[in-house]
Amino acid sequence: MNTKRTSQAELKTRIFFDMHLPQWDDKQVATCFDVDLLAKTLIDCAAESVILYAKCQYGNAYYDTHIGHKHTGLGSLDFLREMTTRLHAAGKEVLAYYSVAWDELQAKLHPEWLTVDYAGNHDSEEFRWKTLCINSPFRTYVLAQLQEIARETEVDGFWIDMTIIGSGRCYCEHCQKKYADSPFSNTIKELLPQGMERKDSDFLNFRFDYVEEFYREVYQLLHRTRSNLKILNNYWGYPYSPLTMGSRAIGAQREADVVTGEAYTDWTGLESPEFFSRFLRGVARQRPFEALIGRFVNTWDFTRKPFDQLFFECMTVFSHGGTITLDDEPYFNGTFDTVLYEYDLRMIFQTVQQYGHAREGERLCYAAVYHSQETKIHEDQAAFIKDIVGSYKLFRDAHIPVDFVFDEDTSVEQLNNYKVIFLPCVSHLGQTAIETLLEYAEQGGLLVSCGLTALSPRLQDFGLQHYGCSDYSVSYIQKNHEYLLVRGRFEHYAAVMQPCNSSMRVVNPIVETSSNEFYHNNLPSPYEESEFPVFITLPIGSGNIILFNQMLARSYAKQPSIGIRRLVLQEIFNHKPNPQFNLIAPKRVASEVYLHTDNRRVYIHLMVPGCDASLSCGLLDTMQGNFERPYVYMEEKERVGNIRIELHLERKVRAVTSIYEKNHLLWDQKGSLVSIDLDGVSLWDIIEVSYE
Repeated sequence: MNTKRTSQAELKTRIFFDMHLPQWDDKQVATCFDVDLLAKTLIDCAAESVILYAKCQYGNAYYDTHIGHKHTGLGSLDFLREMTTRLHAAGKEVLAYYSVAWDELQAKLHPEWLTVDYAGNHDSEEFRWKTLCINSPFRTYVLAQLQEIARETEVDGFWIDMTIIGSGRCYCEHCQKKYADSPFSNTIKELLPQGMERKDSDFLNFRFDYVEEFYREVYQLLHRTRSNLKILNNYWGYPYSPLTMGSRAIGAQREADVVTGEAYTDWTGLESPEFFSRFLRGVARQRPFEALIGRFVNTWDFTRKPFDQLFFECMTVFSHGGTITLDDEPYFNGTFDTVLYEYDLRMIFQTVQQYGHAREGERLCYAAVYHSQETKIHEDQAAFIKDIVGSYKLFRDAHIPVDFVFDEDTSVEQLNNYKVIFLPCVSHLGQTAIETLLEYAEQGGLLVSCGLTALSPRLQDFGLQHYGCSDYSVSYIQKNHEYLLVRGRFEHYAAVMQPCNSSMRVVNPIVETSSNEFYHNNLPSPYEESEFPVFITLPIGSGNIILFNQMLARSYAKQPSIGIRRLVLQEIFNHKPNPQFNLIAPKRVASEVYLHTDNRRVYIHLMVPGCDASLSCGLLDTMQGNFERPYVYMEEKERVGNIRIELHLERKVRAVTSIYEKNHLLWDQKGSLVSIDLDGVSLWDIIEVSYE
């Protein structure tokens, strides 16, 4: 084995060779793999790592297995072994793909292993694939086959997929026994009645726990087999993922060497490579992470994505510190689109390697959105997604550096990396998370909350009183002679121990719209001020907590408003200094800033899509193939001008260069403020600021 392969920390590019191939011998499926051509093509395109299939969702293996069933279309070809040998000879990393809960072959052979609903039914219309229960004897089969792959192939690691459960499941005898032996049986003696699982946190946490237990068992087994194996598990813990899939945001990635997630633009919008990179980076903490992007317009529809769109998506993931993992798919017989690799990917991946040094160092941080798993469990998930997306977009649209932090695993030390922690209607928190947030504020941090907050009982000690919730589903803010609409019922918070520091009051509508009583054709007119302020500021220790009574983030997700954005940021900047980096540019421009490790350079990554960006704020639809999603098709690039960068540096600037477009730029420095004006950026560029 070649020992000079690139270490994971340095990996920037990966190909996911995605191939769930049915065994249809009469149609010549999987019969024409040319491993010499495929390996050479993957090597020549400059990909550093490749994911190859060991077992697909049909249950077919792509190596010579003694435990499972090898795809008959391969004949005598040991696809995984032959490809691994060739890729290793060129110093490339190889990961083995393995599908867990979706395995059509085992589902057919052992229907008793399938997940079961409350009525005892194995069948489900939720997915096109049948779902096997990981608490059944199927678990033993999976572990044995994973160990076989680790022992009998030379792969460098595993990419574990589809460890899921499904809605209203599982009530099989194995899950019943596991529940009876769990701590949750002390509060509820048996698995919940039909339809109750979505409303009960114990049931959901029980499911989360056994998924994480499975990941832990897999991780330990594979590392005992070969200690240097790298483990990735594709999980369903990000905001868009239904809780029924069975994953927490942080917990399901604890037993992983690299954090992974699917950032397909046709699923969640053109902003998703940026959003997912920031989210997964937060989950990973100091570990590497990857974001999957599709090479097809509609993920697996065989229509090649335009080059400019593919370039933009790849460079967005790269600029945010992730490994670019490109999902490609061969045709039915094993042939593939060689032109994609020879031209598009070779150019993109070579560009990534050329500018890898420009993302080394410390990122500039300012704000973080607080992701509460407890709130996700207890609240309507569609509303939860809007809260998260709206919070993120509020900062992102203002070009404020924004990350994610999590109630599952957050310390005061981690929170202290940020000037602002933004809580989007965080209604439920554990006691440890509450105390951590309050300690952060007491040490000088700024907490900003919208709508209901789980902190309110503790904040009574600081003069906060909660008088319930508004009767109105919309409200308004009057500012600068205009009304700002805010959707959602607002909370009745008031400060009773100090004068209110907000002169603005929430404005009620003239009526709550119903089928019997309504105003005009759409929304009711603003009517009169309520007695409750738009926001309350509570001093706490050396810091402050700002509570906005209205659900500004949730409303912003569906109806972005510059007025709401400015209102929130004005109050933040009243308590905290502006960020060290300021970008004055159209909203569509994204940025990421690195202070290079040599302490002599700053790298400012700029990303400009060729069309208006979009980010979904709703649940993913079914996975039946009839997708109702915000398809993105970006045919051309559009140069965006009038961009100004303002950067605070205590050193004298020596040069400013656009290193991708290769232009020397003019700058102005007054004291510590450096101002740089750009005539325009197309798709992507890096601005290098060198200083003494």
